[in-house]
Amino acid sequence: MAKKGKKKRRRSAVKEPAKEPTAGPAKTAAGSAKDRIVAITGIHGMAARRLIQRLEREPACRRLVLIDVRPPPFPVRGAAFHEIDLTEPLADTVVADVLRRERVDTVVHLALREAPRAHDEGAHELDAVGTMYVLNAIADNLAHEGNVARLVTSTTAMVYGASPSNPAYMAEDHPLDGGEQGAFVRDKVDVERQLDAFRRQFGLPVCVLRPAWIVGGGGETLATRLLRDRPALGVLGFDPLFQLLHVDDLVDALVHAVQDTVDGPFNLAAPGVLPLSAILRLAGRTRFSLPSPLAYPLADVLWRAWGIGPGVSLDYLRYLWVVDRERAAAELGVRPRFDVRTVASASARL
Repeated sequence: MAKKGKKKRRRSAVKEPAKEPTAGPAKTAAGSAKDRIVAITGIHGMAARRLIQRLEREPACRRLVLIDVRPPPFPVRGAAFHEIDLTEPLADTVVADVLRRERVDTVVHLALREAPRAHDEGAHELDAVGTMYVLNAIADNLAHEGNVARLVTSTTAMVYGASPSNPAYMAEDHPLDGGEQGAFVRDKVDVERQLDAFRRQFGLPVCVLRPAWIVGGGGETLATRLLRDRPALGVLGFDPLFQLLHVDDLVDALVHAVQDTVDGPFNLAAPGVLPLSAILRLAGRTRFSLPSPLAYPLADVLWRAWGIGPGVSLDYLRYLWVVDRERAAAELGVRPRFDVRTVASASARL
């Protein structure tokens, strides 16, 4: 995440210097899962912390290269940490140097906001500009015959938008119409469009996970904000079907994407759907509903003044935005372990 105050260019600060290997892993589109050298950006996110702990135990992962403005909050065996602020000018040059020196073959880009923050002026720079710098660095690696063979990232299923005209289940080819529903979603749509353009230009496999609202792990997410409020604000007369996802199922999907070479977007959600009212009941919460002319302005005031509420458009608590999960099961081999009822019930302990 970006630091506040006057900016200056940071040099890569390696916590545990890497020795130059005598030979890098073979660079093929369907390369072996053995001896992965994985670079992860945004290591302090809820999913990123769990992914690091999982990959540290994976025999197929030879080395982790961690990129953020702060070191990891726990020891990571055999990892190299590079202190880089992805919002600073020339960050792409520094990241490109890291990818080359560390012989990285897999980039997991998780330096994206997991939830909006009130008065967060640096959010666009981290999501959109930071992604641009990471893609520039990978492009440089490809231009110089480097080792990078795949890119993995995670945005949100909110990119489709919430609308009364949405189908019952949205597949991955549904238009990304969420850009008009707030800056948080607009930045994620921007990221997705950059990734799609990069894939078409360079032909590199780019796996983009699109999870539903995430629960678990003790982090600050849109779901935890919704499910901790007493009562949760809603729109009178609307009770849409809703999806959730446990953070461990998101991490499972990230591990699959690192180990395999997959391309394209993949929707992720827990099995099953429930009305929003049922999810709130299972979480031990109640809902306070107002007519839309009152609900929307009140939600805006609560968020801007006190940071109360999810921080996104009430459209997502009013209209349908349920995603189809079949592609992730068929092509990525991901079948979430926790169904929506289990995830919602676990929210009662938040």
